Amino acid sequence: MQEQDLLSRMEMLEKKVQLLLRDYNHVKEAFAKVKEENKQLKGVIEAQNKQLSDFNYRNKIDKIVESLEVNGHSSEELKRAIDEYIQKIDECITQLSNSL
Repeated sequence: MQEQDLLSRMEMLEKKVQLLLRDYNHVKEAFAKVKEENKQLKGVIEAQNKQLSDFNYRNKIDKIVESLEVNGHSSEELKRAIDEYIQKIDECITQLSNSL
């Protein structure tokens, strides 16, 4: 009788270990998904911070340009010229980043 009881307990223990392994694998997969999502969200935050920084930089330039009038040029002309320079610089940075 004890042998049968021991076998029964071993089978129950084996089932519990299998359930634990299954649960472990589920948690492991969920963790990997959360980790990947966290990585993606960090990328989104970084991109948004860059956009915000660019916006703040352009805003500062706009304020400076609006307060200036140089050599008879209106502030709108200066603003347009500076925006064109910034776009060209951004294009150059993009090209350099892509070539690395």
